[in-house]
Amino acid sequence: MTNITPNSSTISVWALAARVWRVVVNRRQINKLEDLSDAQLKDIGLTRSEVRQARKGNLLSDPSSVLTQLVSQKRQAWVINALSLQHAAASAHVSSPVLPTDEAGQSLAA
Repeated sequence: MTNITPNSSTISVWALAARVWRVVVNRRQINKLEDLSDAQLKDIGLTRSEVRQARKGNLLSDPSSVLTQLVSQKRQAWVINALSLQHAAASAHVSSPVLPTDEAGQSLAA
């Protein structure tokens, strides 16, 4: 029985073919995003300009990776903003105690 093992050039050809196929499929999916309304794009966290930006790459670049990166950056910004708002709200609720003072503004606390 003959055992056939692929050599590195065969693997490279198959890897390239798989990459090209993945890019073609992803480009088709990105093209379908153009058919969505602005409201539908907003629902999935995208804008029309982001979809166009993703499609600008050369034919062998994967536009889905561009959109993934854009969404990740937006998510990071959202988390940072939410944390800073949470911190600001917590700081606003923690205030120094108000000590009683006399008419001259001097503290009456001993």
